[in-house]
Amino acid sequence: MDELLFSFGSLLVYRSAALITLGVVLCSLCTLILYRAASGRWSAVWLFLPPAYVLSLLFARLLHWYFTATAYSGIRQALTDPYAGSYALPGVILGCWLAARLLKLTGLIKNRTLLLDSLAPGLCLLIACVRVGIGLTGSMLGNKNVTESFLQWAPLCRALTDPAGNQYYRLQVWLLEAVLMLLGFALFLTLFSRFKKRRMFGPCSRRGNVARLFLVFYACVEIVTDSLRNDSILMRFRFMHELNPYSSFISLSQVFAGVLLLAVFVYYLRCSICVRGFHLYHVGAILFFLLCLGLLGATGEFCIQRYGMKVFLLTVRTWGY
Repeated sequence: MDELLFSFGSLLVYRSAALITLGVVLCSLCTLILYRAASGRWSAVWLFLPPAYVLSLLFARLLHWYFTATAYSGIRQALTDPYAGSYALPGVILGCWLAARLLKLTGLIKNRTLLLDSLAPGLCLLIACVRVGIGLTGSMLGNKNVTESFLQWAPLCRALTDPAGNQYYRLQVWLLEAVLMLLGFALFLTLFSRFKKRRMFGPCSRRGNVARLFLVFYACVEIVTDSLRNDSILMRFRFMHELNPYSSFISLSQVFAGVLLLAVFVYYLRCSICVRGFHLYHVGAILFFLLCLGLLGATGEFCIQRYGMKVFLLTVRTWGY
């Protein structure tokens, strides 16, 4: 459903591609400005951005190809045909982290954590642009029909028509995530300036905390929005699919979000143990985190999918009253 913006010979540029390009530009400018404001060298950002974008594109494509192989004729088409298939957003996070890690290991950049902190607000802008671009293609809609007439208006919902000619409405989930990411952009801009003066205990440095909090924010947003959408990328492991074609039920974004939450929790838990030693309350913290992670997964897969729209309607009515 994406509309062609312009063409130049064999090059076709669609509206969604233009928005993604805009997101890349805004992310790059934001990273440059924040890193330079924190007394970093622009050369480090210029060294980081090209491999970050290349690796992000590569991982996003490979993940989408692996878990939605039916959208391609093979891996060769996935790597060479830009007009086929789509991309998986977790690959962007993975590509940026790996690019910073490789540059740090090779000695080309010194302050990897400051670079990732500077990247966090820009990634919010990039993800917001990506989601708007997806929305223009008619994708990332809700998995339940919106039956309340006072909510059936654009851009909150999209009107669709079934084969029988009946009209129905679906929530535009991409709009929800785009708005949340714009709010996240404002939040992490504030945190970036405040964490420069905040002292941390033990091996935890003042740098890197904005990036870690961004990962927590991104993970929570993805768990909620991916539960609402009707076109989530499911983790179709080849060996499981061969044994049972109906084994694909786990969302890639939600599993990736759970891994991010676990990684951030382990980092801060390690910092606390290094400073204070291992105590009984650390065991309690581990059990509490596992319980919260399980409840978050159950909420995303059960409560939000089945009762998310009812809770949303109740909230709207409460605010109205």
